[in-house]
Amino acid sequence: RTRVKCRLHYRFDSDTELYNSIVKRGKTEENMEVLTNLSSPRCLTKEKKKDVEHLLASHFGEEWKNIPDLQWYLPILEQDSAENYEIDEATECNCLDQDCGEL
Repeated sequence: RTRVKCRLHYRFDSDTELYNSIVKRGKTEENMEVLTNLSSPRCLTKEKKKDVEHLLASHFGEEWKNIPDLQWYLPILEQDSAENYEIDEATECNCLDQDCGEL
């Protein structure tokens, strides 16, 4: 079963911790759909990747890449940065043209 640790006070440690299910009442995990990985249409900047890696290392330690629950970060951090992509004017969104007065 999927259970989440809940605390009465989130700003400081509390002795009142409960484990609650995050599945809707009357539903079971066996009936749930399996989530699929989706590729992100947006790329992260080098600075954002650096910040994410720093946060993961400070929270989970330098060996965070070996933690199975965090493996989904690796492909995202390994993809090309946003700076490496050129904007193709033919495929660029022109949704603001009308707002700018151009027709």
